[in-house]
Amino acid sequence: MGKESWSLVRNHLHKELISWSEEYINLLGGIGRFEELKRSLLADELSMVRKFIVMSLFLKITFK
Repeated sequence: MGKESWSLVRNHLHKELISWSEEYINLLGGIGRFEELKRSLLADELSMVRKFIVMSLFLKITFK
């Protein structure tokens, strides 16, 4: 399983959490932990977007 596959796994887990939110809120002990878990699954996607933006800016500056 490559690095690309992990984003798919996180995406599927996020969809699972949303689909069964009431059950997971009860299982995890409250909405706070549920929201924290959801955010943790998306955190890597946000860092990928940031890396893309930084790389784009770097290339713009470098090849001006």
